[in-house]
Amino acid sequence: MSTLLTSLPWLKDFIIATAYILLGLGLGFLAHGITRLVLHALKFDQALRTLGAERLFGQLSVTSIIADLVEFIVILVFFIEAFYQLRLDVVAVTLLQLLQWIPQLIAAFIIFTIFYILAVYAQRKLEESRLPSATLLAHTAYVGLILFGTILGLRQAGFNTAFLEQAILILLFAISLAFALTLGISLGFAVKDDVQAYVHEHVLGKHETRTAAKKSSRRGRKKK
Repeated sequence: MSTLLTSLPWLKDFIIATAYILLGLGLGFLAHGITRLVLHALKFDQALRTLGAERLFGQLSVTSIIADLVEFIVILVFFIEAFYQLRLDVVAVTLLQLLQWIPQLIAAFIIFTIFYILAVYAQRKLEESRLPSATLLAHTAYVGLILFGTILGLRQAGFNTAFLEQAILILLFAISLAFALTLGISLGFAVKDDVQAYVHEHVLGKHETRTAAKKSSRRGRKKK
């Protein structure tokens, strides 16, 4: 057997690579199960729903997604070693770059999720408030936080966000302008009503009182 492996070095590499792949599959399956057990024990999905992330994930189980990701990473590590063993360096380097990019993607998704939860919380609180134009404020805060979280997430993932930042700034400026106009018109009508009430009460009221007093005085003189 040793003579055969010596005469056919590719066979030895193939056997070692196969062992790496099988070991990776086994350990990946084990890591998947352990991750699911730990997250279920921590009630991770329920915690996310409590924080307001149910609209983001819908019926998806975040616990299952994380467990699948952990399994994929473990398997990918052993596949990289298998391809190196088979001297397929181009494939191995490509998979290694993907492996190095995964933590950035995870961090980007965590950043976006945090800002999404903040956006939902801010929208809910502003809608419950009694501020003028509360609905417009709530939607503006929601969209602003979502866009800001998206930019930070894309930056963390290594994407160039310069064009997106300019587009979002223009959008936010337009939203702010619309809000300012709406608030100005609302306050204008409110101030108009207050001014009319003040004029009627203090100016016209006094004038009517003086007119009535003069008429009463004239009537008194005529009677005499």
